[in-house]
Amino acid sequence: MEIEQMRSRKDPVDILRRFLENPAHPEAVHELVADDAVHLSINDKNPDLEKVLPWAGRNHGPQGFLDAHSRMFRYIRNEEFVVETIFGSGGNVAAFGTVKQCSNTLSKSTSSPFSVWAKVAAGKIVFLQYLEDSYATALSFKSEGFWTVHADPEGKPYDVR
Repeated sequence: MEIEQMRSRKDPVDILRRFLENPAHPEAVHELVADDAVHLSINDKNPDLEKVLPWAGRNHGPQGFLDAHSRMFRYIRNEEFVVETIFGSGGNVAAFGTVKQCSNTLSKSTSSPFSVWAKVAAGKIVFLQYLEDSYATALSFKSEGFWTVHADPEGKPYDVR
C-alpha cells in the first residue's frame, strides 16, 4: 500500500488534481510546484484584461502561483469548482470542468467552463495554463454603462449592457 501511495504522489494526474484542490494553500503549492514553474492564466500579456482580472498573465514559481490565486480570490469567490474530467499522457495533464464564481464587489455570479493544461516533471508542476470564459468573469464586475461592439463585418454595431 505504501508503494502505491508513493507512486500516486508522483503521478502527474494526481499532482494536478491535488493542486486544483488546494491552489491557494501555501504548503500544497510549495509541495506541488517547481521553483521555476510558469503559471499562465487566461492570456500572456493583455494590459486591459489585467486591469479587470489582475490575476491574468504570467507568474513564476510557487510564490507566483500563490500571488495569482490571492489576487483572484480578492476579487471573486469560487462558489463551485468541478473537475469533470482529468487525464494525462506522460508529463502532460489536462483537466476540464465548470466553475461558478461571484464578484466580491457586486455579488454577480457567473458560470464558465474551464480548462487546465499542466506539464509535470520530477513530481512537480513546471507549467500550468488556465483558461476560463474571461468575458463572463469580467462582466461580473461591470457596474454601469455599455460597450459598443462591431464584430460582424457585414453587420452594424450594437451595445452590450
